[in-house]
Amino acid sequence: MLADDLRILKSERMDDTDDGGGPASSQVVTGGVSNEIFPDISSVDRLHGELKMRKLFGDINTQTVEPLLGSSMIISKIPGDTQLGISLMESPDSFERRKIASDQISGEIFEGELTNIVPDHVFIPIGSTEIFVSIPIADPVPAVNDQYLIKLVDQTGEQVNKVVAVDPYTTSSDINYTTHDGYKLTVATPTDFLMTVSSGFPASVEFYTTYRNNRKIVSTQVPGAQILNGATSITASNEFIQIIPQSAVNDSNIAEAIGIDPSSIVDNGQVPAFENGDILFVIHDQETINTFISSTQTDLGRTDLAKITIVDAGNTPLDISKYTANLDTGLIDWGDLTGVSQPLTIVDRILNKTVVGSVSGTTITLATAWPITRDFPATGTLICNALVFGDIWAYTSVPFEQKTWGGTWSDTLIGQGTTAQYDYQQNPIVVENAHCIEERWRIERVSATHVNVIGEHVGQILSNADASVDIAPVNPNTGFPYFSIPNGGWGSGWNAGELLRFNTYAPKPPLWINETIEQGPEADPDFSFCLEFVGDVDTP
Repeated sequence: MLADDLRILKSERMDDTDDGGGPASSQVVTGGVSNEIFPDISSVDRLHGELKMRKLFGDINTQTVEPLLGSSMIISKIPGDTQLGISLMESPDSFERRKIASDQISGEIFEGELTNIVPDHVFIPIGSTEIFVSIPIADPVPAVNDQYLIKLVDQTGEQVNKVVAVDPYTTSSDINYTTHDGYKLTVATPTDFLMTVSSGFPASVEFYTTYRNNRKIVSTQVPGAQILNGATSITASNEFIQIIPQSAVNDSNIAEAIGIDPSSIVDNGQVPAFENGDILFVIHDQETINTFISSTQTDLGRTDLAKITIVDAGNTPLDISKYTANLDTGLIDWGDLTGVSQPLTIVDRILNKTVVGSVSGTTITLATAWPITRDFPATGTLICNALVFGDIWAYTSVPFEQKTWGGTWSDTLIGQGTTAQYDYQQNPIVVENAHCIEERWRIERVSATHVNVIGEHVGQILSNADASVDIAPVNPNTGFPYFSIPNGGWGSGWNAGELLRFNTYAPKPPLWINETIEQGPEADPDFSFCLEFVGDVDTP
């Protein structure tokens, strides 16, 4: 596997409609080309703020199943315009559309379990920030930053609120302190509805735990201080990533105009920039522009490089036959440069991968085993929080046989199996990285000798296909088969209506890239960013 085998693919719909996104297309994102991912920023976008979202996919373009190890996506360059934020968000589904993703982008809050927390006061007026409660001694005590859904039993009022302080409350005449404890909960947001409860021990106001549909969101930022060799902590410039434009946080009409449900905006439209366990790429790219001479050597001035890229005066990558680069020494030996359009531009990178151990504000303490191992320049260095996909390659599930199709796509047998069996051990279904897709398939018998091939999302793509030859339906995006089922695995005894079920898994991890445009004029004419799909390969 070579670097050129790693690509980034566009999704089916590259727009901000509700059904934007969807499955991967065959269109490759071309580097160095304007508007490949997002359109130009309009004056209206600047006037009220905007959030644009595009779905992308990593891709391994090899006709093998060689894995890409520890695959990740990083933003390796950020815009100069500080009014423009670029972030990456995980997508759990290759077929997901924008509406679902946008509703969950800032961590939509859902109702959890009913607690035994009850208000001690019979009357809690609108605008309260202090709620006195009674809790059974054996039950968990609310903690700072806990969020609760507070609602009336009759459903006439409810509110999600965050606890900002917890203080014991020991002077209530209504609490039996042998079985219950009393606490004063200070909440972040004044109550927005009247809480009235019946006389005696109150029961009509309920506290529910909450949980969030959290998606991993990462970004890249300039460090808040120079990063030096031996450092066990680094300083970020921002504690949070602003996903929702501040104007939309403040004005629900703007939120709706840009396709965000105002009720889903929490935590001021922000998410933490770093969390425990995050994988960080600390990088610095150095650019050298010059006219070089055949059969000479160039010293880039630093060693242990992560990569070197060279382009000619037309921004075309220089053919690798024209030079030899040594990443360890930082030396380039030039071959015959006759006819090469100069000057050449060399970009070399130094890199330190590390792991977040803990976070306090903008201070990131690194995992003990992964300190910084070299000095990084005071300017031009970036902290890239990686969106990690892990090891990826094309493969299939173990197929199973099913007597009849009942209309439900299940990854386990529904109903009876079949007498006839497919010999998967001796005749495995063949897939390749470049052509496989994420899909559930059924190969359904129309007779003892012929089948229909049907995918959950792509529909029926082969009809009455002859099972006495290999079944290899062509992926129209690549011109090669999605998979190939060897004919020797079928055996005999198949009846009409019986089917073989299996899934294919593609090394095409989906993600969303978000462009957050804050309200106001541009701060810099540089709107460009760089997205990189990276990983390791097995080198025996």
